[in-house]
Amino acid sequence: MKAANLNHKLMTKDEVIKILQLKAEKDNAERKIKVLIVTEDQDLLEKVTKERFIKLRINKYSINNAQCQK
Repeated sequence: MKAANLNHKLMTKDEVIKILQLKAEKDNAERKIKVLIVTEDQDLLEKVTKERFIKLRINKYSINNAQCQK
C-alpha cells in the first residue's frame, strides 16, 4: 500500500489518519502509519522526505525573518 503517490503532493499525517479513520490517539496512530507506508524505492522516499524537510526549514526561517523585520 502506498500512502502517497510520489508524483503528486505527499499526504500529511493528519490526512492519512483521517482517510484511514483511525480512532486511536495520534501517537498510537503514527506508529500504525509507519508500518502502513511502504515503497519499492526506499532511496526515492528518503530523497522526497529530505527535500520536504528542507522546504519546511526554509519556510520557517522566512516566517521568522519576516516577523523580525516588522
